[in-house]
Amino acid sequence: MAHQWYTNIVFGGGAMPVSVKHEMISDQIVERIRRGVYHARIPGARVLAGQFQVDLKTANKAVNTLVARGLLERRTGKGTFLVKRVSTARTHLALAFYKFASARDPVFADLFAGANDAAKQCDGVLELTYPGIGEDRAKMWRRGTVETYRAQFLDQVTRGAPKGILYCGVADPHVLEQLRQVAPIMQVAAFGVQDENFVRRDPVDGIRRAANALFEAGRRRIAFATYAGKGPDLTEKAEGYRCVLAELGLHFQAEFVTRYPARSNWVEKILSHDPAPDACLCSESTIGRALLEGFAERGNQIPSDFALWSFDDGNTGEYTFPRMSGIRVFDAEIGRLAVERLVELIEGRRPQPLRETLPAVLVPRTSG
Repeated sequence: MAHQWYTNIVFGGGAMPVSVKHEMISDQIVERIRRGVYHARIPGARVLAGQFQVDLKTANKAVNTLVARGLLERRTGKGTFLVKRVSTARTHLALAFYKFASARDPVFADLFAGANDAAKQCDGVLELTYPGIGEDRAKMWRRGTVETYRAQFLDQVTRGAPKGILYCGVADPHVLEQLRQVAPIMQVAAFGVQDENFVRRDPVDGIRRAANALFEAGRRRIAFATYAGKGPDLTEKAEGYRCVLAELGLHFQAEFVTRYPARSNWVEKILSHDPAPDACLCSESTIGRALLEGFAERGNQIPSDFALWSFDDGNTGEYTFPRMSGIRVFDAEIGRLAVERLVELIEGRRPQPLRETLPAVLVPRTSG
């Protein structure tokens, strides 16, 4: 088995049920490739049938399975050849980002780095593959071709042989159901947790910690700024904001929960209330950055006139002026932990369901 990673809208495909004879033979062929028994050219079906003591039809089906997964290819008149390198490491996993542009997105950079480190410690190999549908994905969603996206996404699952899948992103019940038939799943840092196994940081805990910091600084009129929409991450954060205010004994004011399109004038909206808020929690770093820029243009002083904390997994706050205080839920520790737990599940060292929720991480900077 081997650690092999597929990122962006990709993962590796999976080990088939061992109760099916030809699929058992497929797994044994892969194992011989990993051990170096088979190299660039794979023995013919008759030779394989003799080696594994099965009939010719079963041997052919085993090879066809690996051809369908993209590991082998048939060349007319020449034989069957290895297409994709198969790692010789211990456990082959797959990392999937669903509905996100790329694992290179700075929001997930640390999470990915942590997962990579854990894979190396498990004798893993990190391989990035980008299937080419990422560039057209936004168009797909606008056209409503969700099924096309899902089909291309799931097609990538069959192109390898992972023993486990790390799933990061929006929880899609249809996709998750398909993946459960491929290999064990560990949902990591996902929005709308739906799988029985997951590792994540609690965004509501992040709001609680940031709100407490504002409260201790004397702030009593704390607003919440988010985008218009009802995504599971935005909903969870907004509901968390309301609960945290109650914990602090502060009155919830619906007008302080602001939901605006991406290009709104954030500062005008925030200060249009009477009395105006003296602090704000932001669901996204783009909102926090827009507020800081707007206040700077108006001459408001941060944090004396207005204090701000924002979810900021891409470390945007390091490059704003003033530096933006951040709440982090995607980080290297989560990536490392997810890999470790998934390997434990695969090896039977942990029972299912496996659910771990860690506290969020605060990054205090100037704006808070």
